[in-house]
Amino acid sequence: EQVDRFRRAGSIVSSVTSSLVLETLPEGRSRDFRRHFLSTHFYNPPSRMLACEICGQSQTDPAVVDFMAAFLEKQLRRVVIPVRPTAGFAGNRIAFVLFARITELAAQYGVEMMDYLIGPYTGRIMAPLATLDLVGLDIHAAIIRSLQENVSDAMHDKIVLPAYIEAMIQGGHLGRKSRDKGGFYKRLENGAFEYIDPATLRYVPAFEPHVRFVEQAKEDIHIGMYRRAFETILAAEGTEAEIVKEILGMYIAYAYMLIGEVTDARDGIDGIDRVMTAGYNWAGPSMLVRMLGGNGRAAELLEQQNLPVPEGLRCDTAWARNVFNVGRYFLAK
Repeated sequence: EQVDRFRRAGSIVSSVTSSLVLETLPEGRSRDFRRHFLSTHFYNPPSRMLACEICGQSQTDPAVVDFMAAFLEKQLRRVVIPVRPTAGFAGNRIAFVLFARITELAAQYGVEMMDYLIGPYTGRIMAPLATLDLVGLDIHAAIIRSLQENVSDAMHDKIVLPAYIEAMIQGGHLGRKSRDKGGFYKRLENGAFEYIDPATLRYVPAFEPHVRFVEQAKEDIHIGMYRRAFETILAAEGTEAEIVKEILGMYIAYAYMLIGEVTDARDGIDGIDRVMTAGYNWAGPSMLVRMLGGNGRAAELLEQQNLPVPEGLRCDTAWARNVFNVGRYFLAK
């Protein structure tokens, strides 16, 4: 209201959040405000994460969106991804559904084990629970609640906020922003880390898990044998292997499922690929499909995990035609 009162007619007003429903934000504002209102969602830290999702709402002048997209790309050197006005847009919608499932599994298998199993060797610069410590557990909870309220799809039952995370927030264990209390991780004075026990909310020393197929996959990645690393993962058996396959499968299934819902259907998987690589430093979904051996092998993995196989995956060609900087996203650690 205050912005609308003092702004000059024709000036552009932007939200920078993906969690609030964009369509409702300019309600009650002037017609000129609504025509010049949009969202430009940057990723943190913006000095390192170049993605910027851009979206108007139903009353935004399309010329305003076009102008801002060009400004962001040319003047601010952003990787601009046009998205649709849905909760979480593309990047957070996908990532936080995965985060939610991983926090649920951490209650059973432990924080250190989950970040070990879904670590950088699976196609991400930072392990998932370490990422949430960077984001902040309070922010994580707010995004999860927004998705619970505003999203309805085949993965909705995965959007959970375990009770132990609520307890962590109430106890001030928010992540890096609460250094003395910690988050999932707590750094000691000697530089070592302890990990929170979800059952007791006490910190426990690292036990440095060692799982044979994980170590073999890391060795393969270390010598540049990326495809062989994923053959190792696919061939592995046991509880730990099934966890890794489930998370890889969820990522691929959900990303391809959302083509046309969070991004323009004409872009195929490309828009989602760009936001996950430039916004999260994760290997894009089509890159993972390539590592698995193509969309046929990826579809087999999804079927084995009782996940839906989206039509967008069955007909995708991005995994075969794109040139990927694989070494940037798959690290031997």
